[in-house]
Amino acid sequence: CGLDSLPGGGDEGGALFRDSFSDSGSGWETYSDSYGSVAYVDGALAFEVLQEQAIIQNVYTDEEFRDVRIEVEVTVDPDATDPWDAILCGFRNYQNYYSLGFGKDGFFAITKVKDGETTVLTYEANEWIQTDAIEQNKASYQMTAICADKQLELLIDGVSIAKAEDGSFPSGDVGLAVLTFEEGH
Repeated sequence: CGLDSLPGGGDEGGALFRDSFSDSGSGWETYSDSYGSVAYVDGALAFEVLQEQAIIQNVYTDEEFRDVRIEVEVTVDPDATDPWDAILCGFRNYQNYYSLGFGKDGFFAITKVKDGETTVLTYEANEWIQTDAIEQNKASYQMTAICADKQLELLIDGVSIAKAEDGSFPSGDVGLAVLTFEEGH
Protein backbone atom coordinates (compact mmCIF):
# COMPACT_ATOMS: atom_id res chain seq x y z
CA CYS A 1 0.00 0.00 0.00
CA GLY A 2 1.43 3.34 -0.94
CA LEU A 3 0.09 6.77 -0.13
CA ASP A 4 1.45 9.50 -2.34
CA SER A 5 0.99 13.21 -1.95
CA LEU A 6 -0.25 15.35 -4.81
CA PRO A 7 1.85 17.20 -5.85
CA GLY A 8 5.29 16.21 -4.54
CA GLY A 9 6.15 15.99 -0.85
CA GLY A 10 7.00 12.96 1.22
CA ASP A 11 10.02 10.78 0.48
CA GLU A 12 12.10 11.00 -2.70
CA GLY A 13 9.38 9.13 -4.62
CA GLY A 14 6.75 11.55 -3.31
CA ALA A 15 5.22 9.06 -0.89
CA LEU A 16 3.91 10.34 2.42
CA PHE A 17 3.39 6.82 3.68
CA ARG A 18 4.17 3.27 2.53
CA ASP A 19 3.23 -0.04 4.08
CA SER A 20 4.23 -3.50 2.93
CA PHE A 21 2.06 -4.97 5.72
CA SER A 22 5.03 -6.97 6.94
CA ASP A 23 5.01 -5.22 10.35
CA SER A 24 1.89 -5.93 12.38
CA GLY A 25 2.58 -2.77 14.38
CA SER A 26 2.43 -0.43 11.39
CA GLY A 27 -0.85 1.20 12.41
CA TRP A 28 -3.66 -0.90 10.97
CA GLU A 29 -6.14 -2.38 13.42
CA THR A 30 -6.64 -6.14 13.44
CA TYR A 31 -9.88 -7.63 14.69
CA SER A 32 -12.36 -10.46 14.33
CA ASP A 33 -16.10 -10.45 14.92
CA SER A 34 -19.25 -12.12 13.59
CA TYR A 35 -19.09 -10.05 10.37
CA GLY A 36 -15.48 -10.81 9.48
CA SER A 37 -11.88 -10.09 10.27
CA VAL A 38 -8.75 -8.14 9.38
CA ALA A 39 -5.31 -9.62 10.06
CA TYR A 40 -1.71 -9.35 8.93
CA VAL A 41 -0.99 -12.54 6.95
CA ASP A 42 2.23 -13.22 5.01
CA GLY A 43 2.99 -9.60 4.15
CA ALA A 44 -0.62 -8.68 3.39
CA LEU A 45 -3.48 -7.08 5.22
CA ALA A 46 -6.06 -9.84 4.83
CA PHE A 47 -9.79 -9.15 4.99
CA GLU A 48 -12.38 -11.87 5.49
CA VAL A 49 -16.12 -11.19 5.20
CA LEU A 50 -18.29 -13.83 6.85
CA GLN A 51 -21.81 -12.56 6.23
CA GLU A 52 -23.70 -11.43 3.16
CA GLN A 53 -24.22 -7.72 2.74
CA ALA A 54 -21.43 -6.96 5.19
CA ILE A 55 -18.58 -4.48 4.97
CA ILE A 56 -15.23 -4.82 6.71
CA GLN A 57 -13.32 -1.54 6.94
CA ASN A 58 -9.90 -0.72 8.25
CA VAL A 59 -8.80 2.88 8.70
CA TYR A 60 -5.27 4.17 9.20
CA THR A 61 -5.78 6.78 11.92
CA ASP A 62 -2.18 7.69 12.75
CA GLU A 63 -2.22 10.63 10.35
CA GLU A 64 -4.72 12.79 8.45
CA PHE A 65 -4.16 13.28 4.71
CA ARG A 66 -5.19 15.83 2.08
CA ASP A 67 -4.73 15.63 -1.71
CA VAL A 68 -3.57 12.01 -1.96
CA ARG A 69 -3.04 9.22 -4.43
CA ILE A 70 -3.50 5.84 -2.71
CA GLU A 71 -2.32 2.65 -4.39
CA VAL A 72 -2.85 -0.92 -3.26
CA GLU A 73 -2.48 -4.34 -4.82
CA VAL A 74 -5.69 -6.30 -4.34
CA THR A 75 -5.51 -10.10 -4.31
CA VAL A 76 -8.93 -11.65 -4.82
CA ASP A 77 -10.07 -14.92 -3.27
CA PRO A 78 -10.87 -17.12 -6.31
CA ASP A 79 -13.79 -18.73 -4.43
CA ALA A 80 -15.44 -15.42 -3.55
CA THR A 81 -18.53 -14.80 -5.67
CA ASP A 82 -19.03 -11.06 -5.27
CA PRO A 83 -16.24 -9.29 -3.40
CA TRP A 84 -15.96 -5.53 -3.69
CA ASP A 85 -12.69 -3.88 -2.73
CA ALA A 86 -12.40 -0.20 -1.89
CA ILE A 87 -10.07 2.56 -0.85
CA LEU A 88 -11.43 5.06 1.66
CA CYS A 89 -10.35 8.69 1.79
CA GLY A 90 -11.52 11.87 3.47
CA PHE A 91 -12.50 9.59 6.33
CA ARG A 92 -13.90 11.66 9.22
CA ASN A 93 -15.74 8.78 10.95
CA TYR A 94 -17.81 5.74 9.96
CA GLN A 95 -20.68 8.04 9.00
CA ASN A 96 -18.66 10.45 6.78
CA TYR A 97 -16.13 9.45 4.08
CA TYR A 98 -15.53 8.64 0.40
CA SER A 99 -15.20 5.11 -0.94
CA LEU A 100 -13.74 4.29 -4.37
CA GLY A 101 -14.19 0.66 -5.23
CA PHE A 102 -14.81 -2.13 -7.68
CA GLY A 103 -15.69 -5.80 -7.94
CA LYS A 104 -14.06 -8.59 -9.91
CA ASP A 105 -17.31 -8.69 -11.93
CA GLY A 106 -16.46 -5.28 -13.46
CA PHE A 107 -18.90 -3.20 -11.38
CA PHE A 108 -17.55 -0.03 -9.79
CA ALA A 109 -18.62 3.09 -7.91
CA ILE A 110 -17.32 6.17 -6.21
CA THR A 111 -19.53 6.79 -3.20
CA LYS A 112 -19.91 9.39 -0.52
CA VAL A 113 -21.19 8.43 2.91
CA LYS A 114 -22.42 11.59 4.60
CA ASP A 115 -24.25 11.46 7.92
CA GLY A 116 -24.60 7.70 7.37
CA GLU A 117 -26.37 8.04 3.99
CA THR A 118 -24.60 6.56 0.95
CA THR A 119 -24.73 8.34 -2.41
CA VAL A 120 -23.15 6.98 -5.59
CA LEU A 121 -21.31 9.91 -7.19
CA THR A 122 -20.51 8.16 -10.48
CA TYR A 123 -24.02 7.58 -11.79
CA GLU A 124 -27.20 9.65 -11.46
CA ALA A 125 -29.37 6.58 -10.72
CA ASN A 126 -27.39 6.07 -7.46
CA GLU A 127 -26.32 2.59 -8.62
CA TRP A 128 -23.11 0.79 -9.34
CA ILE A 129 -22.32 0.40 -13.02
CA GLN A 130 -20.35 -2.18 -14.94
CA THR A 131 -17.51 -1.61 -17.39
CA ASP A 132 -15.51 -3.77 -19.77
CA ALA A 133 -12.41 -1.74 -18.78
CA ILE A 134 -12.04 -3.94 -15.67
CA GLU A 135 -10.85 -7.41 -16.67
CA GLN A 136 -13.15 -9.81 -14.86
CA ASN A 137 -12.11 -12.55 -12.43
CA LYS A 138 -8.39 -11.81 -12.28
CA ALA A 139 -6.34 -13.08 -9.34
CA SER A 140 -5.08 -9.57 -8.51
CA TYR A 141 -5.60 -5.94 -9.45
CA GLN A 142 -3.71 -2.70 -8.96
CA MET A 143 -6.23 -0.27 -7.46
CA THR A 144 -5.54 3.46 -7.25
CA ALA A 145 -7.69 6.20 -5.73
CA ILE A 146 -6.98 9.88 -6.20
CA CYS A 147 -8.65 12.21 -3.71
CA ALA A 148 -7.43 15.72 -4.41
CA ASP A 149 -8.96 19.19 -4.54
CA LYS A 150 -12.61 18.05 -4.84
CA GLN A 151 -11.61 15.53 -7.53
CA LEU A 152 -12.06 11.80 -6.96
CA GLU A 153 -10.74 9.23 -9.42
CA LEU A 154 -10.62 5.43 -9.46
CA LEU A 155 -8.04 3.59 -11.55
CA ILE A 156 -7.83 -0.17 -11.98
CA ASP A 157 -4.63 -1.60 -13.44
CA GLY A 158 -3.61 1.91 -14.50
CA VAL A 159 -6.85 2.61 -16.41
CA SER A 160 -9.09 5.46 -15.28
CA ILE A 161 -12.47 3.85 -14.54
CA ALA A 162 -14.41 6.70 -12.93
CA LYS A 163 -14.19 10.32 -11.89
CA ALA A 164 -16.39 12.40 -9.64
CA GLU A 165 -16.32 15.83 -8.06
CA ASP A 166 -17.28 16.56 -4.46
CA GLY A 167 -15.77 18.77 -1.77
CA SER A 168 -17.46 17.44 1.36
CA PHE A 169 -14.34 15.85 2.86
CA PRO A 170 -11.17 17.66 1.69
CA SER A 171 -9.00 15.82 4.22
CA GLY A 172 -9.19 12.92 6.60
CA ASP A 173 -7.91 9.47 7.37
CA VAL A 174 -7.48 6.81 4.68
CA GLY A 175 -8.48 3.19 4.74
CA LEU A 176 -9.30 -0.03 2.96
CA ALA A 177 -12.52 -1.99 2.81
CA VAL A 178 -14.01 -5.21 1.49
CA LEU A 179 -17.71 -5.87 1.22
CA THR A 180 -19.97 -8.51 -0.19
CA PHE A 181 -23.54 -8.39 -1.43
CA GLU A 182 -24.59 -12.03 -1.63
CA GLU A 183 -22.33 -14.20 0.49
CA GLY A 184 -19.29 -13.95 2.74
CA HIS A 185 -15.74 -14.70 1.59
